[in-house]
Amino acid sequence: MLSKYVTPKDIEDIKNTSTFEQLLEVALRILGRMPNGSIGVCDPISTKSIPPKEKEANHIPEPYVRVCRKLMAEGYPIFDESIYYKKIEELKSKFFIANPGKEVCDDIVKKFFKPLLLTGKIKTLLILPNWELMYFLYWEESFATSNNIETITLPINWETTDNLGKVIKLPLPPTEKDTDAGNLRVA
Repeated sequence: MLSKYVTPKDIEDIKNTSTFEQLLEVALRILGRMPNGSIGVCDPISTKSIPPKEKEANHIPEPYVRVCRKLMAEGYPIFDESIYYKKIEELKSKFFIANPGKEVCDDIVKKFFKPLLLTGKIKTLLILPNWELMYFLYWEESFATSNNIETITLPINWETTDNLGKVIKLPLPPTEKDTDAGNLRVA
């Protein structure tokens, strides 16, 4: 399920990127179409330790996909990272080959996620239960706190919760008038 903010050209451009910086440009274009107050979902993409089940499914952790779909169906503007996973895995593999011995690809944060969060469009980061020990989660929570981005850990029973957004006290979904015109750029 693609977000309504993603176009076929975006998908093609993602496939054609060869650096995190190029991937960021596409992501900024998509985020520029989204309303202020959009929501991000934290995941373990930065590490080498993705479970085998997710590796077989193009590296997209199933709980991540399910929470994005659930909240999109409720009308929330989710910055869905799943469209970037295949390319991120490709770039991550190159990083690990160039940096033997490293367990975490910090370029994902430095060159992709940090600039996205610095736009100010994403106002809430959701954390799936039992993912509290992810390496970059510490960074994300610290960064979020210092940049006025709310973090919410989902309840264990999030999948069976009706009106999840309301239950976890997300603000009402923004309207189209809350969307900035034009594309975002990294300062």
